[in-house]
Amino acid sequence: MKTRVARSGWQALAVFVIFLIAGPPIGALTSLLMAAIFNPTGLFGGAGIEAVIQGTPFVMFFSYLFGGIQAAVVGMIAAVSRYYSHRQVVPLSAVLGGCLFVSFALSVLVWAHDRTAHPKMSTPIFSVFWVMLLVNLGAGIGCWFLSNRLVRATCADAERAA
Repeated sequence: MKTRVARSGWQALAVFVIFLIAGPPIGALTSLLMAAIFNPTGLFGGAGIEAVIQGTPFVMFFSYLFGGIQAAVVGMIAAVSRYYSHRQVVPLSAVLGGCLFVSFALSVLVWAHDRTAHPKMSTPIFSVFWVMLLVNLGAGIGCWFLSNRLVRATCADAERAA
């Protein structure tokens, strides 16, 4: 039997903040993992661990610069779905749907910009979409896990107090 939980605005706000703060770095780590897996010369062209350590602040800066809006949109979807859900978890379907929506919207924007800037050398929209989808799914599922841990912990504390 599923336990019903009262609506909690601060839990929804906490879910949004988790997505906003943790989403871009998790997305950056997902991008680095994809680069390590799909790049035949290795991570950063085989430059070594020193280059990775020196480049980490730049990667984190650019992750917030380019991933902040994506994290905010998916976080808002997750927070609203948590607020209206009567279960003790953030619905995974809302997070996956938000990641799909953000990936598609940004792919279309990148593709449209690329088509207008370089009409003869346009990047196929599906290649852009799959890369963005993988990065957004990695960040979304990571933040979903963190927010569910927080929500379940606070619900357990509320049950003990009652």
